[in-house]
Amino acid sequence: MLKENYQYIRDAYKYTAGMDCIGNLMSIGNNSFLSLMQSCGDFIDNKTMKISYIDLCRVAVKANDSKARLKLIPVDRIVRHNFLEAILRLAD
Repeated sequence: MLKENYQYIRDAYKYTAGMDCIGNLMSIGNNSFLSLMQSCGDFIDNKTMKISYIDLCRVAVKANDSKARLKLIPVDRIVRHNFLEAILRLAD
């Protein structure tokens, strides 16, 4: 299922990260990630999926980056592999 929809996920990341980039580094900030999730129709229904779950997922994804702190990965921003992990965590 992921392989079939990967192009759509990648395009969503590229568009959102391009609109919210810092200099030459494409990444997604907190507000942009939340607004992307809110624009996904009935994804946030405040019963099974709440805004707080999305924020907790983003924090959990970024916690994995703290082990391998690279200068190309901003502290409070989501890069491509973080975005894919966040989508998979939210789908679970």
